[in-house]
Amino acid sequence: MGALSLVVGLVTAAKAQTVARATEVPACTAYVDGNVPGQGDGTSAKPWQRISEAADAVASGAVICVAEGIYQEQLAPGEKYFSLAGGFQSGSNFQVRDSARFVSKLSGNGGIFLRVVDPAPTGEQLTAVDGFDISGFSQAIVRDFWESQRFDITNNFIHDNVCSDQALAGAAFALVNISGTISGNVIHDNKCGRGGAGFLNDSTNKNAVVIENNWVEGNAGTEPDSSHGGGFYFFGNTLRISGNTFLNNSVTKWGGGLYVGAYTAGNQPTTATLSDNVFRGNRAGNAGGGFFCDDGAVCNVTNDFYEKNCGGNILLDGGPDGSDPTRSTFDHITNIFALSVDCQAPGVGVMIENGEINPRDQHSFKSSVFWGNAKDADFGVACGSSTPCEKVIVTVESSRVQQTYGDGTIFIRFAADNLPPADPSTVPPFDGGAAPSASANSTEATTANAQLPLPAPVEQQVASPVETSAASAGSSIDRAISRGEAYMGFKEAFNRSYTDPSWVPSVQLFVGPSGGGDGSSPQSPMAASDALRIAKPGTLIHFLRGTYAGGLELTAESSGSYDDPIVIMGEPADDGGPGVQMSCEAGKRKTCFNLEGASYVAIRGFELIGGVYGVRAVGSGYDASQHSRGILVMNNSGHGQERDPFFSAQSDWNIWENNIAYDAQDGDGHGLYISNGSDWNIVRFNETHSNASSGFQINADPMSTCSEDGVAVDDPSCDAYAGTGEGGRGASDYFLIEANHFHHDAVGPNFTSLRRSVIRNNVFGLQNRHNVSFWQETENPKLGSSDNAILHNLFLSSGKHAVQFINNSSRNIFKNNVLLGVTINSGTAAKEPRALLMEVDDTAKESVFGSNFYGAGYLEGRSPNSSEIEMPEFSAEWFAAFPASVTGNVNGYIPTSKSPYLDAGALLMDAVQDWNATPRTTPADLGPFEAH
Repeated sequence: MGALSLVVGLVTAAKAQTVARATEVPACTAYVDGNVPGQGDGTSAKPWQRISEAADAVASGAVICVAEGIYQEQLAPGEKYFSLAGGFQSGSNFQVRDSARFVSKLSGNGGIFLRVVDPAPTGEQLTAVDGFDISGFSQAIVRDFWESQRFDITNNFIHDNVCSDQALAGAAFALVNISGTISGNVIHDNKCGRGGAGFLNDSTNKNAVVIENNWVEGNAGTEPDSSHGGGFYFFGNTLRISGNTFLNNSVTKWGGGLYVGAYTAGNQPTTATLSDNVFRGNRAGNAGGGFFCDDGAVCNVTNDFYEKNCGGNILLDGGPDGSDPTRSTFDHITNIFALSVDCQAPGVGVMIENGEINPRDQHSFKSSVFWGNAKDADFGVACGSSTPCEKVIVTVESSRVQQTYGDGTIFIRFAADNLPPADPSTVPPFDGGAAPSASANSTEATTANAQLPLPAPVEQQVASPVETSAASAGSSIDRAISRGEAYMGFKEAFNRSYTDPSWVPSVQLFVGPSGGGDGSSPQSPMAASDALRIAKPGTLIHFLRGTYAGGLELTAESSGSYDDPIVIMGEPADDGGPGVQMSCEAGKRKTCFNLEGASYVAIRGFELIGGVYGVRAVGSGYDASQHSRGILVMNNSGHGQERDPFFSAQSDWNIWENNIAYDAQDGDGHGLYISNGSDWNIVRFNETHSNASSGFQINADPMSTCSEDGVAVDDPSCDAYAGTGEGGRGASDYFLIEANHFHHDAVGPNFTSLRRSVIRNNVFGLQNRHNVSFWQETENPKLGSSDNAILHNLFLSSGKHAVQFINNSSRNIFKNNVLLGVTINSGTAAKEPRALLMEVDDTAKESVFGSNFYGAGYLEGRSPNSSEIEMPEFSAEWFAAFPASVTGNVNGYIPTSKSPYLDAGALLMDAVQDWNATPRTTPADLGPFEAH
């Protein structure tokens, strides 16, 4: 089921002006030249000597053209509005203009050069400053009035202005309630409490400002212990920030280069669109050395370049209670060589801090390149006990990125098409230019639209000479994961005999039904119990065909290892089914294979009959450090057990693949039961039917793992996420449940306290009673079955619910599924309008439903939304051969051209292939199968 991977990285081209220059000669209406002696009248022949003279004399709308020279001015024009144009050559009758050569220098000794306050111009009344050198002021340009106005600052060199009060924001400019353009400026070495280079705010919630092609270097936010925005400190309804270079700016705390925030509690939202900006060498005293998006702002970023920013390249943070969520998208960005706060070590590429609870903060990254950041720190999380980072939604797709990160309090959903990081300078081809420079002294980046090489195809599972598929003869299945890859944000720790087809055992032993040999060859097989007794890491035990007694056991002292598992393999029969039959009635636990605290053991290719359990794999205790791990159970058939053919407890990093479990009895009677807070399990291509209880059950069992063990269910040791400390013993996290067929059991699968998992391409039903339940056993909301992605499944019901979300099972993504009400009469499938397709109670909140199909049934607790399809019909003609009995083939559910849900859903990056590994199209068919 390996997904086609495509990563496109774009390294931005620097567009910022390195020299501020205005050359266009405007339609001047008044003139100033301090080099001309005598009393002027404001004409080109007799210009005024001071700008203030012109400002006092002209009418609103004037264009005041200013020649080169030094002007010590402070203007406060009140309601009057005008444009100031500097950079004219003195003595040229104002016909020659180049502000970089003929410098009109505004020199201050503190104070404000241009101060626009109450009363002030409003609406389309334009105030503009273009083509000046401005330095020495406390604040260069200030506009602060409750109504809005057009205001432009363009092509100026604004430098060495220092705010007189740390409570101020914006030494180069501080503009409130303006629409307009800030473009082509070089803004250098300014200092203020916040926003050393500039400050924007929009209390009217209706203005749009374009900030483009500015060079922002060496500015500082100096407010002790709490400053935001070393370069810019921005709030605004609509901001377009494009083509700017942020270089070597600093801040005492957060957002060294650029800060974008909002004040949504005061009805001041911010939507910022960023593109083609460069952030290099900026520095934050806490986090967000390059860019900081904060407090309910919406930041949509394309083609930005982040390199060697101290305190990390990007910071994303939620707002205070009552704020809107912070939301961001990053597309085609380059995020490389982030540094620590002291600039002495590699740092975090993207730091994500506390999120808003309802609705949730959401961040996505697509087609981006990460490289040279700290190990496992392309992403980082910083959350205290009171901050709800577990609510944040983060997705990463089509990128080169480290898929492990250091804090499990936030779940980052990495799509299947990501690739490992690679040095951008060595990944060809970069169409349109060279690869990005890794030098912090470089002044620009180059355009590089890179289609990175696709990974090698996922290799198919290679059978040993004595193994083929036991449970589903003839199937050929790609591995779910390969050795060393990331799994849901963590480095995988699965059984190597599954993840690495090149693994070779160091010892091979052969066992036979009668034993008696030394086990060195099939001709001299030893007894099974003797082989397990002497097995050590790296041992492969071959069971020759025949009938065996169970009661075999491995313990923590007889485990395999991550590098060298113990593999127990049954020889197949001629038809590809199991050639080894084992009675599970033997031993104290009446179990065929009892793994008592053992880790890294594989059991493959057996028929396990009767007893209490077929395979039982349990850890030594409830804490994560006592869990067993790395069990692989594959290609087995288990049936007739008093309890469960396949059972585990306190066991992580297990894989259950291509097994069949049926006819479990009344003792407990689950087909496959994963319990006691197990985490990081993969469940694929299994089938259950005819079991006395739930065919498949995940139950973290918080009542026994927590309450009965003296731990409160709301204690962090009970509800924490896997990967944090000892994990949460009362929940199961990070499962992949894929392409299974769970049908005709007493009840359908129970997902109890299952979190942050992917459930895709499965067929659920029909069942004898109800079908799938997402729920929990306590009143702790954190233990609900939440934050799962449930995609492209088929749910069938003949009466009670096909799927339910209850008991705080919240924040799930439920998309591209098919839910049908069906009844079977005399082997014929027909519609069942009395079927409850979906049940959602009032505690299950914040889930996302999209592009699902509901046929011949009804919903309780919610109604279909505009993206979903609801029909009162069902027809067997929608399917290739609708299975109307226990023995029906699951491929009979493949839709035909008559199906009403073909091409009805968007392509989802977490489900790019169907059950049979067929790539999905855009748009995609709903349910687990693409139509032929």
